[in-house]
Amino acid sequence: MNEEIKQEVQLKDEHITNIAADLLRAGTVTVSVTLTWALLYMIMDPKIQERLQKEVDDVIGPARNPRLDDMGSLPYTEAFILETLRKSSIAPLSLPHATTKDTTLYGYHIPRGTWVMPNLFSISHDEKIWSDPHVFRPERFLTPENTVNETLAKSFLPFSAGKRRCLGELQARWELFLFVATVVQRCHFEKVPGETYDLAPEPGLVLHPKQFNIIAKSR
Repeated sequence: MNEEIKQEVQLKDEHITNIAADLLRAGTVTVSVTLTWALLYMIMDPKIQERLQKEVDDVIGPARNPRLDDMGSLPYTEAFILETLRKSSIAPLSLPHATTKDTTLYGYHIPRGTWVMPNLFSISHDEKIWSDPHVFRPERFLTPENTVNETLAKSFLPFSAGKRRCLGELQARWELFLFVATVVQRCHFEKVPGETYDLAPEPGLVLHPKQFNIIAKSR
């Protein structure tokens, strides 16, 4: 590290190692939980899974693996991932922030140093924006021209906001796209006959789905 930068930020190699480990742990947990929700939503509505498979089959086919440059060509897959992020809202609250000065917001006085915890779950389930927020409906993110509705995609904050938003957002979006496109290309998922499935999450700082079993078949 440049000596001038070292003196300014006063970071030791140990600090950098710990930060990198935190990023790895946080990214592994959040992405894996989101992918678990994605599989659950697929088996709960077979028509959604069929539409995902058809899109991937039509655009990519069985001969090659999905690539990041396929993202713009798979709008329903992108919409499915956006709806998974919105509906699951695995991080219901953002990391704490604090006001740096006395602030007035919508008539409310907020003194300097007040802790602020953005309610990300509330944003993702606001009926003024989503109309039917508790329904899993990927097509809500598609325009009549079958492209991703970028305005609506920016109407919720799955990776938080501000200077403390998730540093791994871009990587997480890439990983989710490649995983979803690859698994629907190669596998078909079904419920286990006789088992009951519950879409209510386990409460906690990270909202996990309740444990469930699925049947995976090679396509």
